Amino acid sequence: MGAHYEPDGSGVVFRLASTRATRVELWIYDAPMGGERSRIVMEREAGNAWRARVPASELPETIYYGYRVWGPNWMFDDAWTPGSMAGHVADVDAQGNRMNPNKLVFDPYAREL
Repeated sequence: MGAHYEPDGSGVVFRLASTRATRVELWIYDAPMGGERSRIVMEREAGNAWRARVPASELPETIYYGYRVWGPNWMFDDAWTPGSMAGHVADVDAQGNRMNPNKLVFDPYAREL
């Protein structure tokens, strides 16, 4: 899990585990504050992992990134934009899901924040 350069340095593979997410997007930034550089929809792998590969040529020297996560309590909606309530079902549902794509999730495997 986490973000790791491929052995040949040609790209970075980002992996995140979630048993309940229904969609995960990787957001990459040029700086710690400000708008995003790119948004990448992550692919679901077996074993409840989500994965995205980004070519090194498309990444800044220092990689600032986070994840936006949707789930049963906040369904993905094409109309969603940061700060909107599109897709919102409940802040917390009966199963305890607390997904909220308006909050950037830090990588729990990151070595530095």
